[in-house]
Amino acid sequence: MAAHATNEKLMIHVFQDSLSRASLDWYMQLERAQIQTWKDLVDAFLTQY
Repeated sequence: MAAHATNEKLMIHVFQDSLSRASLDWYMQLERAQIQTWKDLVDAFLTQY
């Protein structure tokens, strides 16, 4: 993942590959408008879990 560390859209997309069950369900219900940056996703994930 380090090779793509500056490509936020790719990192956001492939993040789902590390998830399963409840966390994947949570990720899939997120609205795209909610998550514009990697930091948005990190903050949302940390708030949820």
